[in-house]
Amino acid sequence: MVWNDAVALNEANHLISDHATFTPCVVWNDAFAFYEANHLIFSHAMFRIVTLLQRRVNAMLKSGIATSLAGLLSLTMIGCQSSSQEMIDLNRVLDLLVEVLDAQSMPASGEVAVAGSAEDLSATATDGESVAGGVVPIDPTKADPAAEKTFLAAFAQKLNSAALITSPIGVKIDDTGAILGFKDPNQNSTMDSGEQKLFSIEIDAEGQRLIASDEQGNRRPHQYRSHGFHGFLLGTMLGRQSNFYSGDRASMKPNFRTQTMSPQNYHSTAMAKSKSSSFGSSSSSTRSKSGSGSFSFGK
Repeated sequence: MVWNDAVALNEANHLISDHATFTPCVVWNDAFAFYEANHLIFSHAMFRIVTLLQRRVNAMLKSGIATSLAGLLSLTMIGCQSSSQEMIDLNRVLDLLVEVLDAQSMPASGEVAVAGSAEDLSATATDGESVAGGVVPIDPTKADPAAEKTFLAAFAQKLNSAALITSPIGVKIDDTGAILGFKDPNQNSTMDSGEQKLFSIEIDAEGQRLIASDEQGNRRPHQYRSHGFHGFLLGTMLGRQSNFYSGDRASMKPNFRTQTMSPQNYHSTAMAKSKSSSFGSSSSSTRSKSGSGSFSFGK
């Protein structure tokens, strides 16, 4: 490589020629000229070697940085996927629901509760008769929209204050009488197209309980009470449920008796498995992207 370097040879010959012109002795016997020529050629050779090494090191550094960035991006994407697959705790949802109902059943100082009293429920009952647990179904046409709106706002606030997931949560009562919870990123309290359903709470009048379920197939029960605002909300839910699953839709009514409930600690168990799975997949993915780290100078 050294002796084929045209630039180095040209400069060496030029130096020797200069010495031949100004030195009376024979050029090839000029030890000084040979010394300078060889030194110049050696310098060019070293420069080329150092340059090649520097380029290779830079390439390796860039490759290492790229690998690190790829690993970081992979972990970030996995984190985003994990957040999008959040699982809400149904036990907490039911506990917070009861807290809201208890609060709304308690009249303010010097006032009398207007919603949920025995007289109110009797006046708005579908048949004037209660079902299991003392719940009186309320005809949907005689529901109290203002009271429902107040309840839904209070329940949504309670859920969001508890920060059960990263996204804001909205709630509504649908035509089947179920309370639906959903991701509400724009916080307009309306389940818009594309917004993800989180949970559903249905009334099982025969079992005298509420059943909360999520999109992963988990279910948790909670015994209900029929006094105060509890009775009003349960009557509203039962009235809509009875109205919706009537006539041709009677066979579509859920059979709560055959539904399997999840264990009390289902949520903590599921979250532990999810974290373990995410960590394992992210670690193996990063290792596979990093490769063996071997180097080659090439030709």
